Amino acid sequence: MNTNGAQQIISEPILRGAPGKRDGTDGDKRYSYVPNKGLFHFVKYNGQWHSSPLYEENVGAITKAGVSTENITSTHDIRLAPGKNVELKEKRAIGTGEFDSGFLNGSGWRMRYEDNEYNLECDSLTVRGTMHVFELLIQQLRATNGTVIVSSAAKVDSTSGSAGSESITFDDPSGHSVCPFLVDDIILCQRVRLSGGNLVKQLVRRVHTVTGATITVRSDLSDQPGATGTVEKGDDFVRIGNVNVAARRGGVIISSDLADAPFVEVFDGVSNWTTWRGTAKTKARLGQLSGISDADAGLDDETKFGLYTNDVNLKGRIHAVDGKIGGIEIGSGKMFVSSSTGTHGAADTGFYIDSGGDFSLGDKFVWDSSTAALAVTGSFILENGDSVGAGVTWKGTYSAAVAYVKNDGVAYQGASYLATQSSTGQTPSSSSSYWDVMADQGSTGSDGTDGSDGADGSDGADGSDGARGSRHYYYTVTGDEWSDSDANTAISGAGDTYGQPTADSRPIPPAGGVGLTHSISWTGR
Repeated sequence: MNTNGAQQIISEPILRGAPGKRDGTDGDKRYSYVPNKGLFHFVKYNGQWHSSPLYEENVGAITKAGVSTENITSTHDIRLAPGKNVELKEKRAIGTGEFDSGFLNGSGWRMRYEDNEYNLECDSLTVRGTMHVFELLIQQLRATNGTVIVSSAAKVDSTSGSAGSESITFDDPSGHSVCPFLVDDIILCQRVRLSGGNLVKQLVRRVHTVTGATITVRSDLSDQPGATGTVEKGDDFVRIGNVNVAARRGGVIISSDLADAPFVEVFDGVSNWTTWRGTAKTKARLGQLSGISDADAGLDDETKFGLYTNDVNLKGRIHAVDGKIGGIEIGSGKMFVSSSTGTHGAADTGFYIDSGGDFSLGDKFVWDSSTAALAVTGSFILENGDSVGAGVTWKGTYSAAVAYVKNDGVAYQGASYLATQSSTGQTPSSSSSYWDVMADQGSTGSDGTDGSDGADGSDGADGSDGARGSRHYYYTVTGDEWSDSDANTAISGAGDTYGQPTADSRPIPPAGGVGLTHSISWTGR
């Protein structure tokens, strides 16, 4: 078919008029021109003809009995050349027959009306011009154009005025007459040719006034660079700081192209161009740390990856095998403060601790874990200011054959001594340079006052009989005899006759004086 020079796209015969219901069998296909309606492709399926329009003549739908325009399939291209818009009269969906929604397992495409919104879901979308997005949710970001600055930004729609004193109107897709900049914002437009490393365009401006989507700018920063290029439609401007408002002096840079990249950097404090160009604005950086010199952080423009910031607040673990925290060096299995490499017990290592258990404070306080010994040089000072001397190692009685060391203690001739230095055979005395007297016997003190009487003791054992002393004798009449009451013997037989009465002086017992008693006495011995 070739009409008015149109390219032939149909090789099969074109019939006139729509097929009748009884025409053909299931599976038959034909092209038919329906007068005043257009050119259609017909397919018979399940006893009915189904049509798909190839060209319509701006008339209503085909209404011939037995013809439906649903579920048409074709092995040929279906092209539309409408004289007016192609519209969906109702809020319906359009897309592939096979469609599964989802990020990971989705397939097909569909544009649909859902929840009062029109939604397009497909695999890829290429936009050659400007895409205006009011809300962007990204599941995966594969690439961007080298550097992203998270800050206020806008694209130039039009500009007027002289260089350095322009009036700039920005794109305003929403039609709300707004722009993201405020007075005294420092804004930058910059393009770099990466292959040559040279600036294609660099414009630095200070926002002078803001009226809706239009601003006026000045090129009056004292330290700003000379302009490269002019402001043009399509230029992107981004805020990098503010002259007077501290809250608008920061942002975030994500870059793979800038010098010392790649890195993610948080910057702040930009009130002029010099600060923007320096590293003082860098408050935190993750990635390549070259270009940063900070003695407090141990950085001297070194090429290495890491994290740089003023403060780090961690809630989990920290693992480090090298570096410095609060001035304390971290080495392999040890932590120390030193002007050198850090040595246990060294005078130049003010603090030292290692994984083996050794600990020292300079050379004055040294714990050796291998010998379980603590060496202290100096004095112990108590809280009240008193000093505590070294302890004493008691060695007992002094012997000239024993080698003594400092702080050994001995006893000698009633006194105790403390060694002041090592010695052997140095006899302790108060005048010796090897010994100090710890304690010595003093002179006899005065008697104390008598104590009170003690309690009576228990009776002692009977003593032996003593010599016979003087006695007093009594004689009684026993019958007609006198008896010695002590010895129970007759007077004539008494062993001690001293002082006893003579026979003439003794009374004569009365006759029959049995049972009568009469006594006389004398003292004998």
